[in-house]
Amino acid sequence: MAERPSALPPAKQGSTAVPDNDNHTRRIHDEAAAIARQSAYIRDLVARSCEILKQPVPDTFLGRRTHEPFPREPSSSPKDER
Repeated sequence: MAERPSALPPAKQGSTAVPDNDNHTRRIHDEAAAIARQSAYIRDLVARSCEILKQPVPDTFLGRRTHEPFPREPSSSPKDER
């Protein structure tokens, strides 16, 4: 079985350096992957927020006329033409 490369140099004999720990390397890799996923999510969230902020402010005034009313059909009696 091929040995996995480690982030730490090999420990010298008689040295007090921490031995190569595969779990430690895996935890670092998993944490880096989680940070990358979170960064991508935040970038997407900021991009969507910028698009929303570029839209015009909605008009919520109910009494505002934004279009002309439909013309009324002329009636035969003068009373109904008001």
